[in-house]
Amino acid sequence: IDNISITASSGSNTNCAGVTYAKTIQPLMQANCTIYGCHVAGNSAPPYDLTTYAAVQAQVSNGLLQARTIDGNPTFMPNPNGIPDSLKSKIQCWLNAGAPNN
Repeated sequence: IDNISITASSGSNTNCAGVTYAKTIQPLMQANCTIYGCHVAGNSAPPYDLTTYAAVQAQVSNGLLQARTIDGNPTFMPNPNGIPDSLKSKIQCWLNAGAPNN
């Protein structure tokens, strides 16, 4: 897994080595999702809680994390344009690795 890389739609190449929940995904969620009272603790319905690994894993399991952050289905989150491709690539790396709690 350390040598896997993916290419985002912008053409940028992301090395997946070092992409972890604790060092990459959790800070990404804190900076882009759990702000402005959106995806904060206590939300069991939209907008879902994204403050813990278990909460994020629930959105991985149901496909919503990829759908909303990478695929833009039905729309990108955060609205209106989503996150930069470089961050989408990091999420995709983590998802491809099985979304581990690391």
